[in-house]
Amino acid sequence: FEYPLFVTHSGTFSVGIASIQCMYAPEFTSHSEGISVRVSGQ
Repeated sequence: FEYPLFVTHSGTFSVGIASIQCMYAPEFTSHSEGISVRVSGQ
C-alpha cells in the first residue's frame, strides 16, 4: 500500500514495522522492516 504524506517537521524519525495478515487464511502474514527517516528543511 502507498499513500501520499505531507511533512510538517524536520528531524530524524524512526518508523516501526508494518504487519499484514489474511483474514480468511491467517497463516499468510507478512511484515516490513523498521527504518529511519531524515527530513531536512529547505
